[in-house]
Amino acid sequence: METLSSDKEDAMITMYHLNGNDLMMTHYCSVGNHPRMKANKTPDDINELNFKFIDATNLNNNNDGHMINLRMKFVDVDHLKMDWTFSKDGKNTVHSFIFERVK
Repeated sequence: METLSSDKEDAMITMYHLNGNDLMMTHYCSVGNHPRMKANKTPDDINELNFKFIDATNLNNNNDGHMINLRMKFVDVDHLKMDWTFSKDGKNTVHSFIFERVK
C-alpha cells in the first residue's frame, strides 16, 4: 500500500498486488476514479517497472481524466523515481516524483 499526498490534493492510495503471476496495481485517484494497471518488466533494465492501463472503475469515458501509465525506476538503494501519466481529453501529462529513503 502506498499513500501519496500533498497540500494541493487529497491523498491518493495505490495498492500493489499479485493476480496469478502478474503484478497489478489499483490507483485510488484524487479525481475519483480507480485505474487498474499491469506491470511489464522493461527488458533493458531490471530496476524498472512499467504499469500499463487495463481498465478503471468510476470512469465515465476515456476522455475523463485518469492515470494510464506508471513508470517506476529504482535508481539506487535510497531513491525511487515515479513517472505517472495522466490522460484527459486525449492529452497526456507526465507527473514525476523522486523519493528518498529516510535514514
